Amino acid sequence: MSATDVGVRVGSGGSVTGTGVLTRLALRRDRIMIPVWVYALTAAVLSTCLSLGTLYGTLKERTDFARSMNVNSSLRALYGPAFSGESIGALTAWRMGCIGAALTGLMSILVVVRHTREEEESGRQELLSSGVVGRRAPLTAGLLTALTASAALALIVATALSVLGQSVAGSAALGLALAGSGLMFAGVAAVTAQLTASARVAKGLAGARVPAPRRRRRGGGRRVTPRVGLAARLDREPPAVRRGPVVGARARRRLHRGDDRGRLRPGGET
Repeated sequence: MSATDVGVRVGSGGSVTGTGVLTRLALRRDRIMIPVWVYALTAAVLSTCLSLGTLYGTLKERTDFARSMNVNSSLRALYGPAFSGESIGALTAWRMGCIGAALTGLMSILVVVRHTREEEESGRQELLSSGVVGRRAPLTAGLLTALTASAALALIVATALSVLGQSVAGSAALGLALAGSGLMFAGVAAVTAQLTASARVAKGLAGARVPAPRRRRRGGGRRVTPRVGLAARLDREPPAVRRGPVVGARARRRLHRGDDRGRLRPGGET
């Protein structure tokens, strides 16, 4: 489809003239990418649901599993707290909530930037704009394409989980949560695509907002910096040894010159 054909078909109008044609063109170009993303995310959710149902078939097993996950600080930082272990659907939403939302957001970022900033970089946008295409039509078409992909993902995930025996309300809630994440990051990508001159920079800025596992904190919210070498060894010594003036002076001298040989013993000896 050439730019001339687009201009002939859309006719004249406002700033979003030609949005429908550009949206169909975008969906046609993404006829492989979007189904692959939707299939992969749906398969991840369904495989998680099936594996959890196989491993934890009884209510007691699911409750014990949820309790053990809440005790493990590393898994809490990665997946968040498990609020309920009463059903397989609840555990599936806990396991795939953060990761699924992040991947759905990444899908929307790639779709929106592909049909906005990348089009301008390649020069195709200028050819389309030479026809009767509204000023905001390309951006609107990119957002509608991301909306279509997110809606398809929500519908397929909700339907598949319902077929597996999970509650309809919970399945719909998980699907809508994933779609909401996709829509939010589609908006972020739309903003970054307008503020930057490069598609790579736009993707990077939008991708920086994708949620990542939080670093574990200790002591009421203070970030923990990993301690290695002599500093880690001092942490393992008794408090009386760590507070000793001789040990403290020698430790500071070793830390400054990078000497990590030997091990400090009580009384300041090495």
